[in-house]
Amino acid sequence: MQIQSLGLRSDLIFPRFEGEVIDRGDYIVVRTPANPGYCWGNYLLFPAAPVEGDYERWTSLFARELGNKAGIEHIALTWDGVDGTEGEIAPFLAAGFELSRCDILTADSVRQPPSYRADLNVRRFADKREWDISLAEHIADRDDKYSLESYSNFQRRQKRRFRAMVDAGRGAWFGAFDRERQLGDLGLFHDGDLGRFREVLTYPAFRRRGVCSTLVYEVSRYALTTLGIANLVIVAEEDSVAAAIYRSLGFELREHSVELLLNV
Repeated sequence: MQIQSLGLRSDLIFPRFEGEVIDRGDYIVVRTPANPGYCWGNYLLFPAAPVEGDYERWTSLFARELGNKAGIEHIALTWDGVDGTEGEIAPFLAAGFELSRCDILTADSVRQPPSYRADLNVRRFADKREWDISLAEHIADRDDKYSLESYSNFQRRQKRRFRAMVDAGRGAWFGAFDRERQLGDLGLFHDGDLGRFREVLTYPAFRRRGVCSTLVYEVSRYALTTLGIANLVIVAEEDSVAAAIYRSLGFELREHSVELLLNV
C-alpha cells in the first residue's frame, strides 16, 4: 500500500524501529509489542476514509489483527489522505469512538520567531539526569482522563524507545536550558531526508516565554543544515496554539489527519 501522507509516513519511523509494520495490501497493521497500551503504536491504517459497511469490516479486521494481543484495550483506526476527509464515520461515533483531527505542518526552511530567546542554550541531552527530568515533566503534563499509573508506564516505555533510537543514531533529544535550568525538551528523528518532531513540551513554569519557539527553531536549523533533512514534519492538534507557534517559524499547514479511537 502506497502512503501519500507525510504525517503517516513519518509516524511509521517509530514502529519500524521497535515494532512491526505489516502491509496487507489493502490496509497496514502497526504493532508495538513492547508498548501494547500505546494506542497509536497499535492500530490499523487504511488507504481511504471509511465508506458504508466499513464499520463492520474495519472493527473485525482490528479484532483479528490486534484484538487478541495482551495489553491492547483499544481499537485505533486511521486512513491515508491529506485533506481531512472523514467519510462514513457515523457508525463509529454511534459505537463510542472518539474522532480526533490534527494539523500536519512541514518545513524545508525556518525563520527566527518574534519571541526568540537568545539567552537560551538549546543542545542535545548529555546525561541521565536530563532524561529523568524530561520523564517527570511529561508524566506531570498528562491529561486527567489517563490514570497516573497507566500514563507513567506509557511514558517510561516511550522514553526507553526514544533513547534506544538515539543510541542507534536514528535521532536526538534536545533541551532548552537557562544556565542549569531545564525549561523544555523535544525529540527529532529521521529516516533518510524525512525528519519528524516528537513530544514537544515546555514545562509549565516556563510557558509563554518563547521557550517552545526557540527550541523548535534551533533544532529545525540543526536538522536542515547539519543533518541534511529536506522535509521536517511536526504534528499539532487542529487550530491549536502549538500549530500557530510552528507557523510563526515558517512551518506550513500541508495536511489534515483524522483518527478514530475506542477504549474497550
